[in-house]
Amino acid sequence: MVLFLGLCLGLGSCTDSRSETQAPTPPPAAFNRAAFPDIPFPRGFVLSQEHDQVAAGYAGGLVRAMDMTLIATTDKQETPAESLVSYNQLLQRAGWNLNSSPGSTPLMYSKPISTPSNNKQLPQQNEQLLLTTGRAEKLTIIRIRIQNQQH
Repeated sequence: MVLFLGLCLGLGSCTDSRSETQAPTPPPAAFNRAAFPDIPFPRGFVLSQEHDQVAAGYAGGLVRAMDMTLIATTDKQETPAESLVSYNQLLQRAGWNLNSSPGSTPLMYSKPISTPSNNKQLPQQNEQLLLTTGRAEKLTIIRIRIQNQQH
């Protein structure tokens, strides 16, 4: 007992470190936000801790993959339908072309991938983006998925 008290006094305290507030979890290592400058991050949303997040770019951005789920920080955010409309506007301003009717879900977009001008042998590539919204308890969620498609 004396040894235990001596250790506690020597270390400063014997408080339970689990009771301290934990820092927010950083994005996973497979999440490279910098590879997606054309995907706006809506105000009032954060990465969902309940879903795996992937955002990766390869070959200088010629091949990109994303599966990102965002969740509203408060239940006073827009409804899923309102979020779909406002995020649709953000994506179109970022150069994404809407390929489905505005009322459908998921919304589908496409965008041509820039290929290096010195390589005419590469087939024209398009990225396809799927956008869905929903609810997690009382909070609005937005899910964004990107995949490459050859023509």
